[in-house]
Amino acid sequence: MHEDYNFPERYQGSNELLLLLCDIAGLEDGFKPASIFYAQKLRLPQTMSLLRDIGYAVEVADFVHAGLSGRTVPSEGDHGSFFPLYVSRYRHVAKELKLLYEFLNSGSKDTAAAAQRIGSLLGYPECCTRFVLSSPKFDKYTNEVKNDTEYQALCRYLALKEGKHISYLLNNFNLHMPRVMGFNVCNYSCEKAEEFSLQVLDYVKRNRMNLQLIKKELCQAVLHFSFGVSISFEEVQHKGVSISYKSPKLSQALPLLRAFEEGNSFEITQDSVLVFKEGEEIGCVPISKEFDAIFVEFE
Repeated sequence: MHEDYNFPERYQGSNELLLLLCDIAGLEDGFKPASIFYAQKLRLPQTMSLLRDIGYAVEVADFVHAGLSGRTVPSEGDHGSFFPLYVSRYRHVAKELKLLYEFLNSGSKDTAAAAQRIGSLLGYPECCTRFVLSSPKFDKYTNEVKNDTEYQALCRYLALKEGKHISYLLNNFNLHMPRVMGFNVCNYSCEKAEEFSLQVLDYVKRNRMNLQLIKKELCQAVLHFSFGVSISFEEVQHKGVSISYKSPKLSQALPLLRAFEEGNSFEITQDSVLVFKEGEEIGCVPISKEFDAIFVEFE
């Protein structure tokens, strides 16, 4: 997969970095003062060495993300855990970002100012950071969100209800492709967020990456699940409540979603996503919350 995008040669040493396109572009072009990368324990020394050889300052978090659950656990972790790396061209910025995240994980209730500062250091539009931090619409779901992965899905779900249209430039649902939009937007027609995305695509063009392929995948319809897996489709068609599709691409080949590779249509109900092949049900993915399964088409 990675070869199709023609990543700059200097990043070829780490698969963890290759998908974080917006973070690489933002650091190199300066529209992100800092970025956060993630490396598994076994690859941590190699990833840190690669970043430092390029010329970046790197600070390692004192906690890790435990796989898909999004939980934070002590820094010893296991081999499947992901270490956040705080990266910047300036050591004091990388250190500040690490300290801010340590404060967020300290259990303190007064973290709004720290979160706003983190958003600024990561180059996020202020309106997007403010929406995630202060929108009263999140309060309704306080008891429904179990982990960070579900929280990310909720942020996307609520942002879809805002704005005038759903811009392909802001596609942060498609998880198998290089990440062009690396943060939660306030709405999917946010002009500030679109400016960010266009800067990433300009980096892609100047570095002779496969801009045509990336734009094609940004435009594809996506079915996103709150457990952190997405399915993109090259072609979809609505037939009442049913959505027919061609060429599904899963960000992870989970047994629970295998029916999508064999089927050709699906329906989203209140408690499940049903998968069909020529009208016959061949699979069922249980859901319990309105943001557990989000289907999105872009303009």
